[in-house]
Order: sequence, then C-alpha cells, then structure tokens
Amino acid sequence: MGRADTFAGSLFVLANGIFATAPSTECKTKALTFMNNEPLGFQVSRNNALKRITAQLPALRKALLSDRLLESAALAAVKMPIVLDVGAAAFGPPEYYTGSDSLLVLKVSDVAVSVHAFEMQHSVADQLQKEAMLALKIAAPGSTHEVHRIGVGAKQSELLASPMEGTDKVQTLTLTGGSGQSKRNHVFRTRVTSLDWWESEHSFNRSILYIKVDTNGHEPAVLQGLTRLMSVRPPLFLSFEYSFGWSTLFSNITIKLMRKKARQVSAKDGTLMERNLVFKQDPATIVGGAMLRDFVANLSAAHYAVYLTHERGLVRVDGTWWQSSYELELNERVKSPAPQESWDLIAAYRGSPQRALERLFLFAPLPCLTVPGMPNNCKEQPPLAEALMPECASALMAGVS
Repeated sequence: MGRADTFAGSLFVLANGIFATAPSTECKTKALTFMNNEPLGFQVSRNNALKRITAQLPALRKALLSDRLLESAALAAVKMPIVLDVGAAAFGPPEYYTGSDSLLVLKVSDVAVSVHAFEMQHSVADQLQKEAMLALKIAAPGSTHEVHRIGVGAKQSELLASPMEGTDKVQTLTLTGGSGQSKRNHVFRTRVTSLDWWESEHSFNRSILYIKVDTNGHEPAVLQGLTRLMSVRPPLFLSFEYSFGWSTLFSNITIKLMRKKARQVSAKDGTLMERNLVFKQDPATIVGGAMLRDFVANLSAAHYAVYLTHERGLVRVDGTWWQSSYELELNERVKSPAPQESWDLIAAYRGSPQRALERLFLFAPLPCLTVPGMPNNCKEQPPLAEALMPECASALMAGVS
C-alpha cells in the first residue's frame, strides 16, 4: 500500500463533514515559514498547478469511486463528468500542453466527458473549436466539447474587455479594467453571463465535476455568480487563479515591484541585488478590492474546504487554517522576485470530494505534466507534508482510521 493510500480516510474532517482537530499555533507557524522560504510563494512556476490538477481528474474520479461513503449526489457527477473551463484561452508553451484545460480534459479522460469552454475572444474561440475537433478524435467515445463565446461574471451584463495592466499580450484579457486606455485597438465589449444563469438554462440533471476559473482578476465576480449553483447542486471541485488583477491595490503593488525590480538590476553583471522586502500593513485593514480572506470565507460558507496549491502539495487555508499573511499579493518578500506571477486555489466540497483530493495530494506532490516528444524539466519534490511535520502531525492526520 502506498503512502497516499495509507491516508484514504478523511484527514481534516470526519466522515460526517465536521471539522476535526484544528491546527496548532506551531503548525500554522510552520506553514507560514515554509511559504516565506519559497522565493515564489505558492507559485508552481511554468509547469503550473491548474494544469496539473486538470490532468489528475481521472485519478480524482478513481479516488471518489473507491470511497465507501461516496454520496449519491456525487456519484452521477463522477460517472458522467461535466467539466467547465472558464477562461479557456490558456494556449501556453508545450509544457502546459498545447491548448487549454478544456482540451487537456479530452486528452486525459478515461470516460466520456462533457466539456464546456468559455472564451470571449471570438478569434481564439474559433481556434479552440478547431483544436477540439482534433482532440475529440482521440478522446473517450461519447465525449463532447462546446465553446461558448461569452464572458463569465457575477450576472448577465455587457462589460469591457481589455489587456491586463503591465502586459502586451493581446490574449491576456481581463474584464476588471486593464490597460485599455493605451491599447484601444485591443478593447471590445462582450456579453457576460453568470454560471448560475448559464447552468439553469442547460438544466443539468447532475452536479458538475470540476470548474476551472482563470479570468485574470475577474475570479471574485465569477464566484459571486456561482451562489445558487453551489447551494442547490454544488460542483465537486473548483479551482481559481489568485492574481494581482483582483483589485486596484494589488495592481499598484505589482507595478511598483516591477519598477523596483528594474532599478535593482546591477549594471555590472545583470543580476538582481539583495533586498529584504516585507509588506507591513495588516491585510484586514485594507479597504477596496476583493481579498483572498473574503473569497475563501465565501467558499467555506458554501461547505468547501479550500487549499493553496504548491508543487509539493496543498496547504489548507479556510476556517481555523487561515492566516492573514496568505494575502500573497500583499507580501512583497514573495512578490518581488516575480511580480506578475499568480497563485492557484482549489476547493473541494466537504465529504467524498475533499477526502479524494486529500488522499491524492496531502502526502504526495502534484505530479509533473508529461508531454509526448517534449523534454520534461519538471522535477517532483518531496511532499509538502514532510516540511510541516512534526508540528502539523495531529492536524494533518485527524480523522484517519
């Protein structure tokens, strides 16, 4: 029996969904120390976390099906999976797979899967649809892929899409109000829907297995538009990018760090000089813009366990696990090495989905992606749990039978 299988039971919560042992002060301090020692915080670098999680959907399904306490509502979602990719234009370099998460789902799924990709740029959506037609030829029989040429937010509306601040990538658009003033030729108005509204129109007879959200700062609005769905027919897993686009404050800090980083390049050898930057202000006193604390609290209130992702595994951040220093975009010690980078969150509905996620990733790293014919520079590291022991032993293992 492998290390992960040893912890097949509930690790943080008991089978009935009640929180188990809370983390001690020493445990929380150990987790914070780990974060502060990481030069990029919880950034999973080029072999990124959202793609790694998407690639593990078959493993998550297998873990769910092996759970003797699998709820009937979740069973249909596991047997006939529906996957939503919000912000599907993530066409990255080869190590990300050539294509978006929506295409990756087709490539890795071992059963027929219904994929819905949301992309508001019509030219990119057209490209995505062509790629999907090819991917469907090798996908599990019965699989479908539908492209929705529309933005996703808090409600039915029409918003201005523009390139993100600090980037010249036309494909990197946001609905939060980016650098449109300087790039008028790349700004356009787009229809926006909420996932509550969209799902009610489709009238699914089962829960959605997985929703991936990468919308360059518009994630809080997407979550706001998920309220009814999470209450009536909650998706089993949700993932979000947490980036500086969440608020004007984050954007200002990022721009400041980019300028500071440029000034700190040594003219002699081109390397960065030493710096010791730490954000001093208590995030609880910040006014304006969405905060990670509130975002996580909303997910927790909807009965989800929430984790920050690292290539070495997961760190839980909801409820008693929360620490104000997890407002990573306000931590200059972490932000300054890579000011434009982002972090990823994954939320699992408490019960079987949470147990499946923890079984795979609490005591094992997120597996590297492998691409046929391409060199793999990703090196799997020791599980994060090893760095948190022994201070977190009782909390990590709470509920294990």
